[in-house]
Amino acid sequence: MCWCSSSDLFIQRTQGSKRENTKVGSLIRKKTQRLLDAKHELMRAERQYGASSLPALLLEQGIFEQQSNS
Repeated sequence: MCWCSSSDLFIQRTQGSKRENTKVGSLIRKKTQRLLDAKHELMRAERQYGASSLPALLLEQGIFEQQSNS
């Protein structure tokens, strides 16, 4: 049996929640950055190869196939 006061229990639970929120926030930031990196890479490729030839280039390199499998 725990002889902790209710305020001690609240502090312990709050610290656990903060830690979980930090982990989730980190995962969200990581995934957001990956999406932004992919967007910028796509925009760069559109500038380099032109938007009309980009789908054919992606199919040629197998990028569309890789995305559909994951």
